Amino acid sequence: SHASVGVQINLARSLLKLENQENIKPQTIAELLSTTIQEARIIKDQRGESYALGQLAVLYEKTQQLKAAQELTEKALLIAQSIQAPEISYNWQWQLGRLLQAQGETKSAIAAYTSAVSTLESVRSDIVSMNPEVQFSFRESVEPIYRELVGLLLKSQGGQTNRENLEQALKVIESLQQAELVNFFREDCLDRTPVQIDEVDKKAVVLYPIVLKDRLEVVVSLPNSTLRHYATFLPQTEFEEVFIQLQQEIAPEIVDFNRGPESWTTFWRPSSEAPQPQEYLNLAQRVYDWLIRPVEQELAASKAETLVFVLDGPLLNLPMAVLHDGQQFLIEKYAIALTPGLQLLDPKPLPRGKLTALKAGITKAREDFPPLPFVEREL
Repeated sequence: SHASVGVQINLARSLLKLENQENIKPQTIAELLSTTIQEARIIKDQRGESYALGQLAVLYEKTQQLKAAQELTEKALLIAQSIQAPEISYNWQWQLGRLLQAQGETKSAIAAYTSAVSTLESVRSDIVSMNPEVQFSFRESVEPIYRELVGLLLKSQGGQTNRENLEQALKVIESLQQAELVNFFREDCLDRTPVQIDEVDKKAVVLYPIVLKDRLEVVVSLPNSTLRHYATFLPQTEFEEVFIQLQQEIAPEIVDFNRGPESWTTFWRPSSEAPQPQEYLNLAQRVYDWLIRPVEQELAASKAETLVFVLDGPLLNLPMAVLHDGQQFLIEKYAIALTPGLQLLDPKPLPRGKLTALKAGITKAREDFPPLPFVEREL
């Protein structure tokens, strides 16, 4: 029955996660999945057959039988596409990309990853309405696809990354930003309006930092339409630790965007614990070295006046103004702007004119509201 096929697939998936246990042998899982595939074919359960073939490919991938895993994945993908099941297809396209990458077929891997992202984009507005059994787990099943594709696109061949790959990487980063918003709000609430960077500000430089598993990549778009990128190679956890430390140094209460909106947590440091200037500056300079230092000369030569940051999740709660080059804060050298993506918001500036603002704050605690330590100075 369909239910029996589903149970066996879930069992195989669980066993794959425990496959390193001594009492669980790959052969046992392979036999279970082979039986499941045959049962699915007998009752014409194409969804079940696709899932079972794909899971068998996962097993082959784990045992380094990459070519066989690729063939099984392609079969699973063909079935999923034939029954118009994008919520299955994107997963096998992603898996195919991983397998091709592992075999050194970078160009084909990029094509497979790109197909996975396109499939996800096509069903983005349907994510919320999907039934629970196909609901996406964003951090496990969606976000890695975007990040891994960016990593492939920015992987230098012979020390160079071509412009086409850089432009595609920017689009993927922007798509990831929107996917994160859709996942957070559970609604496709933003209509993208693609714009050319030069149309936003003739003297603006746009920086796209993105944290990958083994490095921090920064793609920079300069006013003359030049694109370049550079990377710092460290484990992802080390970058995130430094970002959090700097956040804690500059604010008594901050939110950790380290793992995305679904796992935001609040850190609290008593206001009596003042930031330590030297430690703060060391951290601010370290982040500056990662994000800005490699492009300092180009920024000066371009006569840029504004830096526009499209920040990745781990950087979202870190104000770019606090970055320090050893002599000056970044805000002392450039105007700074933040945007979730140039394709997400209408970049038209407000008309210049006299603006009025009402500013208010509390210096003493009121009911459930704590005092704001620096409100008098700020207002």
